[in-house]
Amino acid sequence: MEDTIPMVDFKQLMTSDESASKKDVTEMGKQLTKALSEFGFAYLKNTGFSMSLVENAKEASKTFFEGDETEKKVFARDPLLNFGYCETGLESVNPERPGDFKQSFNISGFAHSDSDIKWPDNISPKFSTVMKLFMTEAKKMTSIILHGLSIGLGLKDEHFFDKHHSLIHHKDNSTTLRTLYYPPLTVPLKPGQIRLGEHSDYGSLTLLFQDEIGGLQVENLSGEYIDATPIKDTVLVNIGDLLQFWTRGKMKSTKHRVLVPQEETKRKTIRQSIAYFVHPNDDVLINMPLEYKEPKNDESLDKEREPITAYEYLLQKFSKSY
Repeated sequence: MEDTIPMVDFKQLMTSDESASKKDVTEMGKQLTKALSEFGFAYLKNTGFSMSLVENAKEASKTFFEGDETEKKVFARDPLLNFGYCETGLESVNPERPGDFKQSFNISGFAHSDSDIKWPDNISPKFSTVMKLFMTEAKKMTSIILHGLSIGLGLKDEHFFDKHHSLIHHKDNSTTLRTLYYPPLTVPLKPGQIRLGEHSDYGSLTLLFQDEIGGLQVENLSGEYIDATPIKDTVLVNIGDLLQFWTRGKMKSTKHRVLVPQEETKRKTIRQSIAYFVHPNDDVLINMPLEYKEPKNDESLDKEREPITAYEYLLQKFSKSY
C-alpha cells in the first residue's frame, strides 16, 4: 500500500450521466475499485458536486451548533430514528477512549421526505432546506459510485449494488447525513480523548466533505496513520464495514480518526465536516455471496459467518458507540 491516498477523476461521468460511455464507466469503475481495494479511501475530483452547496450546509450547521445549548437539546438524537443532535462527548466511536470531543446532528435518509420530522429551523432557518438539497445531490453521486463498483468488481449484474440500495431516503434504509462540529479546544481534554476516535464506518461507503482545517488521518496496512490532507474541490470516499463483508475482504474498510491539532491557532479554531453514510436496504443480508462474470478464488476468505442484515449490524455498532 502506498502512503498517498489515490485520486480518481470523475469528469467523464459527472458532466452528464447519460452521455458517459460504457468505456468511461468501466474505466472509472476499475480505477475506483483498485483504489478502494488497496487503500479503502480515495479522493474524487471533478465530481460536479456543488461546492457552494457544501459551504451553505456548513454555514447552516454552524448556525445550529453555535446556538443555545438548551434549545439544541430539544432536538436530541432519537435512537430509534437516528435523527437529532449529539452533544460534546456523548458518542465514543472508539469505546476504548473517552467521548469524542465533537458535536453532531444525524439526519436519517427518510427524513428527506417525512413531513412529521421536526427540524431545528427555529435555530438555523435554512437547515432543513439546505440539508435536503445536499442529500439529493449526494444520492445522485452515490448511485454512480455504486454502479462503478459493480462494474469494477466484475459482477454479473452491473446494477447489483444499485438494486440493494434502492430505498435510500425512504423507510427501511439507514443511509444518513451527518454534519459534524468540532468546538475550539479551550478546556483540558480527558486522558486519551481526541476529536474523533479510531474507527471504521459501518455502512457500504461514505462521502466525506472536509474543511481546510484538517486533522483526519487514515490507517495504512502497516498500521500507521497518515494525513488525509484536505484538497480543494474534492470529495473523499471510503469503504465501510458492510462492503468489506459483502466482498469477502476485497474492498477495505479502513480505520480513521481526527486528532487534536498541534498548532495553537488550529486548536482554537472550529473544525467542520459533513459525512453522507451510505447503507444498503435494512433487510439486505450482507453475507450473501456475490456473483462474478469470471470465477473468483475466495478459498482463503471467511465464508462461514452467521447471516446478518445490514440493519442488525448497524444496531450492534450503535449499542457500543452511544
